Amino acid sequence: MSRAARRIPELTDQESVVFALLHTAPSTLDISRELNISERTAKFHISNMRTKLGGISRLQLCLLSALSRLGQLDRLDKPDLLGCAATRQC
Repeated sequence: MSRAARRIPELTDQESVVFALLHTAPSTLDISRELNISERTAKFHISNMRTKLGGISRLQLCLLSALSRLGQLDRLDKPDLLGCAATRQC
């Protein structure tokens, strides 16, 4: 399980795998090809992650993935980040 998945325990194992690929900001089609899943399944996982994290945008999800990859996710105050995203007052 990735470091981010431990920080965001609501993610399933498959969502964690998709999350780890988002830092490169590939298309959903690229993710589906990489994981050998349908594009619809990849979209489903991304949608679930966005919902679980308070309705954040895909861009914000990609940013969290990149920060996780750089080992910086633990430095974020998750409630502030997600609260900002949920209220759209960033």
